[in-house]
Amino acid sequence: MKKNPVFEKLVSCIVNNKSQEFSVILEKDPTDLNFKDGKGWTLLHYAAQYLAVEIGQTLLSRGADINAKDNFGNNVLWRAAFSSNGRGEFIQLLLHNRADRYEKNNSGISPEELANTISNYNVRQFF
Repeated sequence: MKKNPVFEKLVSCIVNNKSQEFSVILEKDPTDLNFKDGKGWTLLHYAAQYLAVEIGQTLLSRGADINAKDNFGNNVLWRAAFSSNGRGEFIQLLLHNRADRYEKNNSGISPEELANTISNYNVRQFF
């Protein structure tokens, strides 16, 4: 797997919730927004995992693939539903931008089906 140092810096900004620094790096050194790491994750997958709504908005406005899939076939909305911890901002951002709620992963589970099975939080309400 090829390395992408800019991707790694941007992921660090997402993990540490540094949206301003994220934008500065992206402005100075544009990268392929749909680059995938070893797990098949794009920057948008990471933003969904860490509920980084502002960064998610930036990525979508710059043309990131809203329905990109990781190595398990999970699209970004699936990742957002799985990681939401009962918060729906990122899910709603994706749905507002027409993310595919019905696209099934390699195990045959769609983001909406996943939301219906999460029992410790009412994720279904965001769909």
